[in-house]
Amino acid sequence: MNLALKIPFARAVQEYALWRSIPDDERSGAPAWWWDTAMALIDTTEAMAASDCTTLQLRAGSSYSAAATLLMESMNGQDFLVYPENFPRKPKPKHEDDGNGPTPEQLIQLP
Repeated sequence: MNLALKIPFARAVQEYALWRSIPDDERSGAPAWWWDTAMALIDTTEAMAASDCTTLQLRAGSSYSAAATLLMESMNGQDFLVYPENFPRKPKPKHEDDGNGPTPEQLIQLP
């Protein structure tokens, strides 16, 4: 693997593992910053380290290309960008008792 990709790939592997550890209903969308690393690795057929295969839940001996595909597939169907502060969890909704004012339901008073 290109030496310049080792750090962003290691970061993506760790972030992916963290992201997948969050329950589905609390997990944010996949971050777009994985796309750059994935695109750079899509044609790399070299086998990954066993620890990276395990972390990404890929079979032993999987290539960097398989990891790139996994990262890109995590964004399939996603039509929004995730802000870094909203990763890896969705932001918690604000509630009436947190001092941030009324809820939308309270603002709309139907007769």
